[in-house]
Amino acid sequence: MGILKKLGKPDKQSHPYDLADYVSARDFCQLIDCALTAELKESFLLVNGISNTPFPHLDIDQARVAIGYHPQDNAFE
Repeated sequence: MGILKKLGKPDKQSHPYDLADYVSARDFCQLIDCALTAELKESFLLVNGISNTPFPHLDIDQARVAIGYHPQDNAFE
């Protein structure tokens, strides 16, 4: 079984558009932990990983449902 993660940017940029792809260190660690401990129904899973944001460029619903990822940080705070 395998999980492939598409990650957002690890640093905050000056333009608000860039914050839509931000992933904090804490959320990144949680995503990896969720991926390592998830019991998958599929043999392969692709999930996106970004922090909470009111204007996301990536959909993280699959990560929430399939592996229990719930980001804690907001890129705009």
